[in-house]
Amino acid sequence: MKTAKETFTSANILEVEVGTTGLKGGDAGHGGETYLKLVDAASTSWHAEIIDEHGKSRTMKQPQSIMIAVQGDTELQTLADSLEWAARKIKQLSR
Repeated sequence: MKTAKETFTSANILEVEVGTTGLKGGDAGHGGETYLKLVDAASTSWHAEIIDEHGKSRTMKQPQSIMIAVQGDTELQTLADSLEWAARKIKQLSR
């Protein structure tokens, strides 16, 4: 699996790590996996909320890290596309 890691420093420090096996020719059964991991390296004020298939939520305050992993080729592509879109929108909306 190819991985990359970067640290972003401001009033807080956020580490971001990504990894992927790349395109493997199909769904999860073909062995493709991609992940995104965010790590609070210092003073990141955040929380994580997980909502299950019944709409029940669980919130964790001040987690040490948050990881999202997907399996399959289309999941790799839609995760990458959604992160690009989210980055553009966050920057636009913060102006």
